[in-house]
Amino acid sequence: MDKPGRPRDAARLLRYSRPEMHAIARRRGIAWLVLGLCVAGGGHVSAAAAGTISLIYDRKNQLNSIVDDQGNSATFVYDSVGNLLRIDRVNVGAALVAITLVTPGQDQAGDTLSIYGAGFDPSPGQDTVTINGVLATVVSASATKLTVLIPAGATSGYVLVTTAQGTAQSPQQITVIGPVAPFTVSPATATLYVDQRQAFAATLATGAAATVVWRVNSIPGGDSAVGTVSASGLYTAPDVVPYTPSGTALAPFTVTATSATNPTVSASATVNVLPPRPVYFASRMVSVLIEPAFTGVAVTPPISVAFAPVITAVSPASAPAGSSLTLTVTGQALTGATTLTILGPGGPDAAFTVTNLVVNGGGTQATATVVIGPGAAPGDRALAIQTPSGTSTLNGTGGNRFTVP
Repeated sequence: MDKPGRPRDAARLLRYSRPEMHAIARRRGIAWLVLGLCVAGGGHVSAAAAGTISLIYDRKNQLNSIVDDQGNSATFVYDSVGNLLRIDRVNVGAALVAITLVTPGQDQAGDTLSIYGAGFDPSPGQDTVTINGVLATVVSASATKLTVLIPAGATSGYVLVTTAQGTAQSPQQITVIGPVAPFTVSPATATLYVDQRQAFAATLATGAAATVVWRVNSIPGGDSAVGTVSASGLYTAPDVVPYTPSGTALAPFTVTATSATNPTVSASATVNVLPPRPVYFASRMVSVLIEPAFTGVAVTPPISVAFAPVITAVSPASAPAGSSLTLTVTGQALTGATTLTILGPGGPDAAFTVTNLVVNGGGTQATATVVIGPGAAPGDRALAIQTPSGTSTLNGTGGNRFTVP
């Protein structure tokens, strides 16, 4: 419950729900809500009753601003993760016409702006509003609030309101966002093992790359629990599949690209993350003949067991498109290797050329010359090596992974 005087801290205030905030504002007034902005005399906050209080929330559902019935405003400023940094207050003062708040501070042509202050004419036709010099249409008006449409051709700048009593300028400039073409994220879905990577692309209808900001489950850049995504859209799955306390897997995850200039435009992809696959060693079948009666000791030829090859490490583990390198593959049972294949999501990747495959005497290491074509897409590949005994796993196990950044 709120009590007379100054609230203890901002965090306590911001935990109130919207209905609770409205009730507090009506009882205590805007001065109580702006956390210690005191009226003159003794440092105590005014508890005078307020008339109509406007609480304005942003797209993240955070309390953005408070405006009282006189047009005085207080704006809450947060950091990127939602911590309150400061509260900016703008009072009407003695001006005949004043602007204390324009919200939202960023929008596009055709959307509405709310202008708060004092001295406005309640007749919309008697208020002239310009945005960086471009005339805007006043949709509705009261003495303390104007609602206007952002006109086509408007650019970022100050908002001016002119009435018969004078002209006022907004405390800050607003940002007018240009039109943003829709885009898509590809691939739309991906299934990865833990610690695997997948390159995502945000593409306009023209085929050009969109300028976007990447998030995983609404977290900019992601984190270790849901996976990370680079500025270029390269997603790396978490090291383990996270589970809720009840044992439910948190996957699938959502990788979202948001327009860098218009946060209302976005597109997403879904990622399923699986636990790591076990690696098995297998030998050829061995047949054993049991005689019906023991008549003596017979010595049979030695039984030979052949193991399928296994790749445990690749060096270097990454290289850019357009490069040429000597690739070293470490593993077991590599003797007699005839082919080294680099696999993409749909099979052998034609952007890679492998030559000069050589295996050491112990069958534990192979080297090859690899040329990566300039058109190779960023992302993970799996390496598979073939010997007379078989072919190593075609799935990415961690040790057989190669990445184009």
